[in-house]
Amino acid sequence: MVPDVGATLVVALDWAGTRPAPTFSDTPRDPKDPLIIHNALTLYNYPITQLLNYNKDFLMTISSEKFREALRHFPAGVTIVTIKSPKYENPHGLTVSAFASISPEPPLIMIAIDHRASGYEMLEDEGAVFAVNILSQDMSELSNRFAWIKDEDRFAVGDWGTAVTGAPVLKNALAWLDCAIHNRYEAGTHTIYIGEVMASDTPGTGECPLIYWNRGYRYLKTSDNPTD
Repeated sequence: MVPDVGATLVVALDWAGTRPAPTFSDTPRDPKDPLIIHNALTLYNYPITQLLNYNKDFLMTISSEKFREALRHFPAGVTIVTIKSPKYENPHGLTVSAFASISPEPPLIMIAIDHRASGYEMLEDEGAVFAVNILSQDMSELSNRFAWIKDEDRFAVGDWGTAVTGAPVLKNALAWLDCAIHNRYEAGTHTIYIGEVMASDTPGTGECPLIYWNRGYRYLKTSDNPTD
């Protein structure tokens, strides 16, 4: 019998078999009991998707405030993501730190864009392309510009050009990667865009990157004797 949403999993041994089997009961039990969670998901290898269908409140997540509090302690590089869509006459750009490499063969990278961002609708268009421009540490003002200034004025500052896809690339960036969209994956409040890198360059080789950490820009202090 499938229990109600509020029912709690109670683990019982299946003495007739070689493997324990989970059963359900309406017996009151604290849904945050770590022993229950461990038994259900680990010891008994119970499918988490099926378990969550039985009790959607079984596993508790942290608040968005606690999430942000933890993540602000992780230092990240700063990029300007530029977007070109066949449905729009002008390109768009925005400051992004949610960027990572995925695969060298084929060359794939990822960005994560908030659904509230103005660039989100452009990236959803068929045929849209984007470029990731990695900023050096003397480009904090340009970063702020693409975070706060009106869209039509953002590209008025900077040495911009294009490579293969037509998305703007910053000619004096620390590095840039020109990408076609390989895949899209919706994830909560954001969509993850996997980009296949069609062209790249490293005009700022030897310079230090711009870093964002703990709600502010940070600057690397380099050493003549770097550690391994």
